[in-house]
Amino acid sequence: MNHSRRNESFRLPWKRLDVEISGRPATVHVQVFNALWYKVARGRVLRFVLVRGWPGHTKDDVLVTTDLTQTAQEVINQYGTRWSIEETFGWAKSRLGFEDPQNRTEPAAERTAPFALWTYSLVIHWYRQWSKSRKHLPFRQAPWYTSKALPSFADMLATLRRESWTIWISDQVAKDHLDQKHLAPMLDIVGYG
Repeated sequence: MNHSRRNESFRLPWKRLDVEISGRPATVHVQVFNALWYKVARGRVLRFVLVRGWPGHTKDDVLVTTDLTQTAQEVINQYGTRWSIEETFGWAKSRLGFEDPQNRTEPAAERTAPFALWTYSLVIHWYRQWSKSRKHLPFRQAPWYTSKALPSFADMLATLRRESWTIWISDQVAKDHLDQKHLAPMLDIVGYG
C-alpha cells in the first residue's frame, strides 16, 4: 500500500459539536480516536480528541485522556474545568516566583510549590476580605483589554503591595511630615513591580 493511500484510510470525518467553553456556548468540530503514545503512556491506549474551531484559537487543539469511555463532549467539558487550575499555576509562576527556585535538595523542592500556592491563596483571601467594604475595586485597565470588569490576581497582588507600603510609609510620614500626594506614582510602581 502506498503512503498517501494508507493516510487516507485513517482520515476521520469532522463532527460538529455544540459545547460550552468558559461558560459560553460555542460550536466546534471534533475527531475522536484511540491510539498508543508510547513515549507518554507506554503500552496504555489513550483517547485523543482533535478540536477545530476552539474560540480564540487559530490552530487545532488536541485533548488527551486515559478514560476511553469519555465522549468528545465530556473531554472538552472536563478540560474547561481545568482553566482555573491552569490560571492559578500561571499566576504562581509569573507573580510569586514559583518557577524561579533552583532547589538542590528534595525537601526544598517539596516546600517550594506548596509555599507558592499557599501564598497565592493568602493573597486571594486577603483581597476578598479587604474588598468587602469597597464599592469600586482598583485594577489596571490596559488599552488592549478594555472590557476588563474584574481584577486579576496581578491587580489583587498589586493592591496588597500598595496597601502594605502605604501603611509603612504613613508610619514614616508621621515622623517627618512627608507629602503623601507625590507617593501615588511610586506606590503604583511598587504594586505592579
